[in-house]
Amino acid sequence: MTGNQEVIRTRQVRLSCLGILALVPLLLMAACGGEERRGPTDPVAAALLAEPDSGLAATPLRLSEFGQCPANCLEPWAPPDRWFDADEDGSFNPDPVTNPGEFYDPDLTGYTEPADVGLARTVCLSPSSNTSFGLHTYYAVDFPPLNKGIPVTGADQYRQWLEGCVDSSITVEPCDSLRLEPGNMTGPTAQAVSGLIALDPGAYWDQNAQQVAGSAFPVSPRIVRIPLFSPAAGVVCGGVGSRVRVAKIAAFFIESASVANLTLRFVGEECDWATSVPLSSGSY
Repeated sequence: MTGNQEVIRTRQVRLSCLGILALVPLLLMAACGGEERRGPTDPVAAALLAEPDSGLAATPLRLSEFGQCPANCLEPWAPPDRWFDADEDGSFNPDPVTNPGEFYDPDLTGYTEPADVGLARTVCLSPSSNTSFGLHTYYAVDFPPLNKGIPVTGADQYRQWLEGCVDSSITVEPCDSLRLEPGNMTGPTAQAVSGLIALDPGAYWDQNAQQVAGSAFPVSPRIVRIPLFSPAAGVVCGGVGSRVRVAKIAAFFIESASVANLTLRFVGEECDWATSVPLSSGSY
């Protein structure tokens, strides 16, 4: 096996938990940001991946293989990470025949720092019953992750997480499974976000400096950390309830809100699938 193929295989094992089995190697860039780059159907990628399957994609994943950076005191929200939306319909619907260019990779299409710092995104709260998520969807989620304990449901618990850190010992990291909150969280979300903005009403995003300015705090309380889920893994239903798989943890500035619809500015990555230390450059 060549060095490049070994890198590809290593990524295949590590990313299998995110529902990504047909991967683009690091040396082949995705078609994104309006740049002409090679995507997942590129013949070079196909050739590099043409080696007989070693079975690694089906290998049970141990979180210790990642060297993650567990994060605590997150907001109980989960929007999807970004994907390359080849057909520009806002939905994640890759198809080898009708939509071959659409794909997700946390490195190539997902939020990354510093390239995406300052990027604005408006997201709308979606009920857990709606499994057809889009680029502008986010879900309310329950903590702790399903693989780390029994999630606590309900508006009271959800509101407490929004207003503060209920339990700092509860951590979230890539490949964790988060259960979607089954109740209607529109009211608690609107109330809590309104309170957050009121704590620091003068804070705003400085487009030139690419950072939060005007805050009354060293770090604005309107900067929140949020788990992003893997669109490739999607929303899984049944059993213990609807759930999503964490791809990375990211920080966003809450620029504005209308009821439970939020306009967020990407500030930086906290941690992703491939690192054990915070990735933030300290821009916030």
